[in-house]
Amino acid sequence: MALTQDTTRPPSDSRSECLALVRLTFDPHLVGAVKLGPLLNFWEHRAIWEGMARVNRRQPGLSTADFFKAVVCDLHAVECPKAASLMRDRPHKAFAHGCEGRRLMYVLFAVAWSGELFKPIGYWVARLERVQAARRLIQQAQDMASAAWQGDVEHAREIARTASWREVRSVGSAVVEV
Repeated sequence: MALTQDTTRPPSDSRSECLALVRLTFDPHLVGAVKLGPLLNFWEHRAIWEGMARVNRRQPGLSTADFFKAVVCDLHAVECPKAASLMRDRPHKAFAHGCEGRRLMYVLFAVAWSGELFKPIGYWVARLERVQAARRLIQQAQDMASAAWQGDVEHAREIARTASWREVRSVGSAVVEV
């Protein structure tokens, strides 16, 4: 599963992040079983994930529709408190009120409606773990090069000895058995 991207920037996969989050809106019972937060590189996606996690902690077992509504309300409450009361009392008015919480949910659905959406959450998590592993390896290589550049060969060798082992232990850790 090679990553195709702009090689002038660190590895990332915005589409997979979006689709993993959208997938969880259709299967809210999985929110508590997936450790998605550390795999998300974009602040918008982290904000949505944090909203999903808050809703799941407060109200586990919601239906898909109720979960989605609760996440939207939570994002409104966090991102634009003035619209929160509107969202509770008159949701149609809250959407007319300019709000970052509203824009956050649109971020997801910009890429959501494709056949890829219905791949299992494990598929998306595995893609995001691969991106995170690549980012960690890049950081470790930079640390090793920096130590070697400064003449600290032993530290550079220690980084080289432990780098691949950390990757083996960390990949596959985001999905808990469901």
